Amino acid sequence: HFATEFVSSAKVGEAVAIPDFTVTDNITASEDILVLRYVLNPNGELIKIPDGSNSIVCTKEGVYEFRIMAFDAEGNVNTVRIRVTVSRA
Repeated sequence: HFATEFVSSAKVGEAVAIPDFTVTDNITASEDILVLRYVLNPNGELIKIPDGSNSIVCTKEGVYEFRIMAFDAEGNVNTVRIRVTVSRA
């Protein structure tokens, strides 16, 4: 669950931040769920967003797909995908 709405558009050179979020599960305590964050850039490169970071600077026009993956103790995974369209300033 996101604390605020994820932006749907941005300009080249702007930072796009992943809003704060919480993950819950019926098997694993929230603090024990492994959460990974990636962004698929317009070049088709899947880039891991480092732990402790929640944003990237969009350097090219096109669609960026943010992927947030949560893994529980049983190996189940859930992925949320959010697309952000980036245009020239």
